Amino acid sequence: MQIHRSVGLTMPLPRMPLTHGSDRLRLLFGNVKESQAHRRIHVLGCPGSGKTTLAYALGERLSLPVIDLDDVYWGRGWTQPDPDGFRARVQELACQSRFVISGNYSSAWDVRFAQGDLLIMLDVPRIEAIRRIIWRSFKTRFGGRIDLLPEACRTRPDHEPLRDYPAFIKFTWDCAGRRQPRVDRLRNLGFDKMIYLPGASQVADFKADLKEHGYEALQGRLGPLPSFG
Repeated sequence: MQIHRSVGLTMPLPRMPLTHGSDRLRLLFGNVKESQAHRRIHVLGCPGSGKTTLAYALGERLSLPVIDLDDVYWGRGWTQPDPDGFRARVQELACQSRFVISGNYSSAWDVRFAQGDLLIMLDVPRIEAIRRIIWRSFKTRFGGRIDLLPEACRTRPDHEPLRDYPAFIKFTWDCAGRRQPRVDRLRNLGFDKMIYLPGASQVADFKADLKEHGYEALQGRLGPLPSFG
């Protein structure tokens, strides 16, 4: 099934256990209605962690529209948006009742998240993330995979500028050191649970579980926010 960005799709009923299903949802999500559980999902993680790939796997398996915030943020020629305009656009998108949103952009977290939203954080090793970034750049430049770029940046000569790559690699390397402040901010925003996937193998296992079990894969992996020493 083809999943298009920001396009609504018919939502099937979640496959929930018939016995004690409502009690289980109340335990996980408090006062969130059963019909709303797992319908607003945010995928977070450092560059190269696989956020967008997982977001589209979630969208396809759960029949949810996918929103890649890179498409929202970047303009033609890799131009950056007006900060207030970007926040307003994120807030508008986050008013929808069901979606999978991929991307960090923590400057808009306060207008993006709502009570009951499900957070998924990917955390792969630095070297693996940087390897993926370099390989993705190679595929976009020499392999014809411009679909890996933000929508506004898919026509030549708008490929990722090489002069920005050293700074981007450093940003990715430093990202691991900013995990605890990000988690602390999420906690301050009212979250005490998320799905935390530390490592590429954990992500792969989750995707396999998702493919087989759908919504039940989300319920089984929800846990407390991680702490980083």
